[in-house]
Amino acid sequence: MKLTHTTTMKLGIGGHISKNQQPNNTAAEMWNVIQIWATPMAGPGFVNGVRTLVPKNSLPDGLEIKDGYQAFWGTGYKSNYKTQLNMDVELNQKLDFITKGLSVAIKGAYDNNFTINKNRLGGNKEFQIAYHKTFLTNPSIPETSVDYDKTIVYVPTGQDSPLTYSEGSARDRNWYLEARINYDRTFNQDHKVGALLLYNQSRDYYPKKSDGSNAQYVYMPRGYIGFVGRATYAYRTKYLFDVNVGYNGSENFAPGKNRYGLFPSVSAGWVVTAEKFMENQHIIDYLKLRASYGKVGSDVGTQTRFMYKPGSWSPSGGYSFGIDNPNSLPAYGYGIPGNSDVSWETAKKQNYGLDAKFLKERLSVNFDYFFEHRTGILVAPNSFPGIIGTGLPNMNIGVVDNHGYEISVGWKDTFRNDLKYYVNANMSFAKNKIIYMDEVKHQFDYQDETGGSTGRNGNLYKFIRLYQESDFVDDGMGNKILNPDLPQPEQLVAPGDCMFADLNGDQKVNDLDRGIFGYSRRPEYTFGLNAGFDYKGFNFSMQWVGATHVDKLLYVDYIIPFTNQGGRGLLKHLYEGCWTPENTHGKYPRPAEQTESWNYGSAGGPTSTLFLQDASYIRLKSLNVGYTFRQKPILKKLGLNAVTLSFSGYNLLTFSPMKLADPESTTNNRGEYPLCRLYSFGLNLNF
Repeated sequence: MKLTHTTTMKLGIGGHISKNQQPNNTAAEMWNVIQIWATPMAGPGFVNGVRTLVPKNSLPDGLEIKDGYQAFWGTGYKSNYKTQLNMDVELNQKLDFITKGLSVAIKGAYDNNFTINKNRLGGNKEFQIAYHKTFLTNPSIPETSVDYDKTIVYVPTGQDSPLTYSEGSARDRNWYLEARINYDRTFNQDHKVGALLLYNQSRDYYPKKSDGSNAQYVYMPRGYIGFVGRATYAYRTKYLFDVNVGYNGSENFAPGKNRYGLFPSVSAGWVVTAEKFMENQHIIDYLKLRASYGKVGSDVGTQTRFMYKPGSWSPSGGYSFGIDNPNSLPAYGYGIPGNSDVSWETAKKQNYGLDAKFLKERLSVNFDYFFEHRTGILVAPNSFPGIIGTGLPNMNIGVVDNHGYEISVGWKDTFRNDLKYYVNANMSFAKNKIIYMDEVKHQFDYQDETGGSTGRNGNLYKFIRLYQESDFVDDGMGNKILNPDLPQPEQLVAPGDCMFADLNGDQKVNDLDRGIFGYSRRPEYTFGLNAGFDYKGFNFSMQWVGATHVDKLLYVDYIIPFTNQGGRGLLKHLYEGCWTPENTHGKYPRPAEQTESWNYGSAGGPTSTLFLQDASYIRLKSLNVGYTFRQKPILKKLGLNAVTLSFSGYNLLTFSPMKLADPESTTNNRGEYPLCRLYSFGLNLNF
């Protein structure tokens, strides 16, 4: 609103009230159960309205009886009541009476959220187990006997019980304050000058982590403060200069020492096509060269809040004094000490680029090359000996370099005033390198993280192939042993087990042959394509995205068959693709419990590059088709100006060597809900 001819005010108020009710378990937990335990062997589902399972004795030892209803049948429910208020106000005042182009502004924002969670849990429901009749009446008769009666008998198990009740609340309240002085003025139509001085401050009364969970010391407010200065100059929109300075403060660092950080940057641009020597050419319509250099800082990598504070003592065990009548006294242990020198993680960034348009602006090209040198990364010190008796805090000693480029090319045109079309393609490359992380040098280079990219997968054997019968020889006593000419694993293996590479050449395969392999979990190359056209009321558009040079490990549940950890079942790809004497060309090792084979790792995780998959992909992200009817006699009779019919699709096609999980996902956790393919149809009436 305009208060005076020089004063304006903006006011925004928003909020919502919501109520949500859902099963006790989350969607991720329910999906975990459905994809792992919803097997035909678990039970027939519901029989006569009662959940029915197979008897436990029909399953391998140690496996739980679970089915797809496990996550939400008889678990209760929870209700969520939430109120949210968002307010912001901004006051602007022109100060042209002092000097033209000068203005001041002040802005404030306040957010408040309150949530009540009501939980009605438990409430076990009665279910039944399906038995063969003879198993109940005479279990000594084998199932193969002609006297064995396979008539199904249902035996009730458990009983209904009332739901429990609990209630809790959560809150979130924060405010933000900003004050700034602006100056923007053009002199003699050639010299454009700008300046900005800004102060900002914020406070969060119930701080959260990046994942939404409560931060440490949640009832202690978290605050930030910052100053920003900026100066710009442009000469005839031909030569452009920009200087920025940020001075920010964070509670995570010691006052009077490293609490504040200074982060300057500078950029320059040159519009080449504004020069006189470019006036008489008709190919390049626009060409701008630009470069920037700056320093930025981050405080989000701190291990805990207030890392600079000294460590604390807490009860830890005890000690007995005496022999005949010992006297036990409590002991105290010192936690991780503070790091009074903890400071900002900084990055020096360089960027060089150009923007160009050709052929009457039908062809556009944008290119950027960047380089980043990150220092002061908080990492755990690894070169200190364990005899110091306590853990050490993270220190600002990590160094990582990153470089890459981005390029985009676009074409748009109109054909005979009827057909308008466009095509835009883009590609980016980014690769980093760990320069220093205080890593203890390993015996072999292939075990070192330093010098490689972040996010690579380590502690892996290099998979060669599966052992075959021909790899085993008779030991002279009727026993089959692995051919002595082959590298010898540290555990006994059999046909169908994994053969791993002897990387250090000692004719043994053990932990010294584990290393870091493949690309990072983040793709080095990403690319995209957008295209579309309009023709006499018909419109079409599509978006393709893709990535390559990226590897991801399958989650443990996708690789271990018959494991008794949680009663997971044998997944289809393992059943159809495993090695057997009849299928010696199978992709996966022979079916065996984890304790009987080293194919999957003693810790339950993937141990070889067999399960390191190429997560490159090309995906049709979206497709839109529509047609608009205009100037039709029937539309006028109905009082309509136009009618539009449309179709939209999302995630329609994916081409990837990674089939068992979403290659675009950053985690590949089994708890992720599967990627959905969406279709929508629309009708728009314009009166």
